[in-house]
Amino acid sequence: MASAASATLEKLLPLASSKGATANVELQQKIQELPSTELGPLWKAVFEQLKTTVLQVLSEERLEEECLPFLTLCHAAMKADTLCNALTNSAHFLNGVMPLLEDGELLDSIHAFCVMWCTKKLDGWKDLWLNTFTRSVQLSLRKCSKTKVVKLITSVLLMKCGLGHDEDGLDAVELDPEDRKALYEQLAQCAVSPNYLCIAKGKKFISFLLTLDRGLANSIYKFVDGALPTMASSHIQLLAQAYIAAWKEVANTPQATVLEENMQEIMHWAVNGDLSVGHHENLFKFLKVLHAARKNRPLALMLCRAYYPILWRGLQARHAKVRHSAARIFFDTFPLLESTQVALQQEELTTHFEVMHNLLSDARPEIRALAVRGVLRLMTEFYEIFPVYQRKSLAKVLIEKNAQDKNSPESRIQVNQGLAAMVSNPETHRLLKVLIPKRKDSLNDTYAVQVSYVSLLSAARGILGFKFWEDADPKVLLSLLAMGKPKLSLRVATLLRNSYFNPDAADRRQNLERCLLLYSLNPAAFQVFYAQLTDIAPLKPIVEFLITICRVLLQNVALLKKTSSKENLLPDELAGNQAGDLDVYKNQKPMEQKSIHILVEALAIAYSSLSMKKELTSDELKPRWKFLVTLMKKTVNELFQTTDKALSQRSINVERQSSLTQSSAMNGANTEHGSLSLQISVLSAASLLPRDESSNLSLRCFSMLRNFLTVPNAGTQLILSEEAKQCVLFLCNMHRAADVLGLVVESVEELQNKQTPAKQRKVRFCVERRPCNPELGLQVLRQLLESPHLQRTLLKHHTVPLFDTWNVLLHIADSLKDLLSISNGRMVAQDEMLKAFDLFLLLTYLLHGQKHPVTEEKFTATSTFERQMEWIQERLLPKVPSQKGRRQELSVEVIKIFLKVARSVFMAKWATSHFAEKVLAFLALCLEMEVDGLKKDIDRIPPVIKRFMLVFVENEQQAATIATLLEKFGCEDVSQKSSGHRSCRSSKAISEASAPTGDEPMVTSDGDV
Repeated sequence: MASAASATLEKLLPLASSKGATANVELQQKIQELPSTELGPLWKAVFEQLKTTVLQVLSEERLEEECLPFLTLCHAAMKADTLCNALTNSAHFLNGVMPLLEDGELLDSIHAFCVMWCTKKLDGWKDLWLNTFTRSVQLSLRKCSKTKVVKLITSVLLMKCGLGHDEDGLDAVELDPEDRKALYEQLAQCAVSPNYLCIAKGKKFISFLLTLDRGLANSIYKFVDGALPTMASSHIQLLAQAYIAAWKEVANTPQATVLEENMQEIMHWAVNGDLSVGHHENLFKFLKVLHAARKNRPLALMLCRAYYPILWRGLQARHAKVRHSAARIFFDTFPLLESTQVALQQEELTTHFEVMHNLLSDARPEIRALAVRGVLRLMTEFYEIFPVYQRKSLAKVLIEKNAQDKNSPESRIQVNQGLAAMVSNPETHRLLKVLIPKRKDSLNDTYAVQVSYVSLLSAARGILGFKFWEDADPKVLLSLLAMGKPKLSLRVATLLRNSYFNPDAADRRQNLERCLLLYSLNPAAFQVFYAQLTDIAPLKPIVEFLITICRVLLQNVALLKKTSSKENLLPDELAGNQAGDLDVYKNQKPMEQKSIHILVEALAIAYSSLSMKKELTSDELKPRWKFLVTLMKKTVNELFQTTDKALSQRSINVERQSSLTQSSAMNGANTEHGSLSLQISVLSAASLLPRDESSNLSLRCFSMLRNFLTVPNAGTQLILSEEAKQCVLFLCNMHRAADVLGLVVESVEELQNKQTPAKQRKVRFCVERRPCNPELGLQVLRQLLESPHLQRTLLKHHTVPLFDTWNVLLHIADSLKDLLSISNGRMVAQDEMLKAFDLFLLLTYLLHGQKHPVTEEKFTATSTFERQMEWIQERLLPKVPSQKGRRQELSVEVIKIFLKVARSVFMAKWATSHFAEKVLAFLALCLEMEVDGLKKDIDRIPPVIKRFMLVFVENEQQAATIATLLEKFGCEDVSQKSSGHRSCRSSKAISEASAPTGDEPMVTSDGDV
């Protein structure tokens, strides 16, 4: 028999070693086909082999993989229901060695075998249960994949029969005290484990544990109490639901009393506990789940019993924090009624209303604000519960006292927000029609109160017959809209949307008339309204609105051309004599130039925000959006040609006029709605289009920009016009920033030429192009460098012209150095030279880290700053004390400009220890001069060095050197670097990784230090 069993085992082992599903099925079939006489010897042989190999694995003589085929045979035998004493012995043996094995495939296989044995309740399963169940719980608490967690928790749930009181089960309470204590501690961890809380079966198991035993429930509560401060909100909600399910399961039993006591303990600490904010909030999150389930009458009665000794004492407590917590629960649980009789319920409600009045009049503003929010929410949800006299009484207190509470802006805000929420209940509309007009003074209140009141007016539009303009002056609303504050302007725009843009208007041209009306009332509000149009209206009507604008503008251009050709009049002159903008569509007459300008502005503003929306790629909007882009391209081209002709003709007329009337004629072309201003608006709209849609306008725009910059210097300070700035923006959007930089270089070279004496030349007759004004050219460069959007464009696409500009500015810096160093040096255009030096340092700062287009080397700004610091220190500082008047002012201004950029280097975390030592020595020399006006700029740098010292200091010696230098400026040493050289290197690496690029502003506010 032994030899036959060995032969059979040899045949089965290859199948057991295979891991495929087919091999397992075939293995089970062969086991079932074996004669019953062979099963006993076979499983005896398997047991002996299994026992030998497992023991050798424990003694590290064999590998785990050699045991797995024998375990596979045991699994197959159990599935095939071919059981015998030898297999039972194997189960007991494996259960005994399970605690001795390390984690691995062998232990998992043994555990799975024992779990199946216990769940099938095979022979001797009760002896195997404790070890197997404990192991299952341990594994289920570990962090692993969700699939494995579900599998493990399912096995735990299947084995819970060992915890029950069934005749066929075990009673965990009857275990030895030590075993029971260890088991309870493990099971209590399940209640706060994310693995269990995130799975339905896990939550079901937690509820089951809570129903078993008083000791186990108390153990679970101890773990819950310790874990609540740090638990996630979703886990707290699931845990509370498990408590509710357990309480319902054991209602009216002693175990239910235990659960009530545990939940009451949480209620007690929520009201009376002096806890951290996070812990307190988590307690309220747990209780909120209980409150939400109070529609269940037995649970509501339980809440009444549990809260009665806690809540009512808390509402009358002296400590404000206790009253606040109790009031929060009071409003969350209303109506918490213990009686079922109507008369008794009315008495309880009367008590509740008295509490509301007391809370609305509480001495603490935060409690009053909470009471306002709570009372108005309850009046919204339970309006029918409130008697008429209580409604009037509470409303009177809210409007006359809380809404006028000068010490609590939050109360005033909550009144408006609560009234807005009440609109959702139609039964409250009659009361709201009386209350809302009494809050009109909110428009003159603080910003937050204004926002809440405008939101109230928007919500009140849902009340039949309500007219918001009777309670809020439209002119006041437009002035608030014009302020451009984000929340307030959005709320006002939402309120006024249908007044100035009706998406459902039958005639789309009505919105054009409303557009002109809005501009005539408040131009600033017009800008804000159309900028936020995409946030307050559907996109499809907006697209159609812009298409209508384009069509009207094209129609108007056609009318102007037709009229001009018939009467031989200038279109601009003809349009200036027309009137009646609102009848333009009926009479088919050209519009006024002012109206055209307004529509172009609306087109540009609305298109700018609309083009950022992803919804335009949808099947519904994409065709119309493409049509709008094409139509807008045609519109801006036609308008630009029309205005260009008007400007050309006007310039001819100006030349013919006398000098007496010439200035007024020129001003007429550049008034708010003149041809030049209209042309710039057209360019602004064109700059929003894709680059290939408006390339033909870029040449004309470049010519206009050159004309703006070739203004002769009349001795007064020149300011770059808004039209010129718009031209710069348009050219940059068209990827022609290199041409703009070319004009800047030309203007800077002109500034350089002014510093060099001109040689006498023979008379030559030629026409030379007027150079760009240096002052205006530098202003253009500042616009390019200080705008984050333009910065990114230049650094990404135009590094070559940027380095060319830097080289020209470097010559200016060298000239400035020479002129200031020479005692009798004469400097021309002093202010422009200082501005050029400032821009040179700013451009150097922005180019830090960029690759040079020729050498491919990274540009290092700090080396340039060090060279500038050296010449100032060696050639300028010694001469400053002896200088007088304007020359000393220029020298001091140069030093200030450098100090500003030096401070920025430290804040950008680019500095090294060597650079810091040089700067501190430089600051010490500046202090020794005792020159007025420098101390304030010097004092701003040492605190920055002190703050960022850990970034650039590499060892303790450098730290000591920097600290010694800082003491001269009244800055004590920061903290000693206890972690040594390695920590210094680590912090430096982190700082370098997070260092800002060129698009970070060079100057940071003092509030950052």
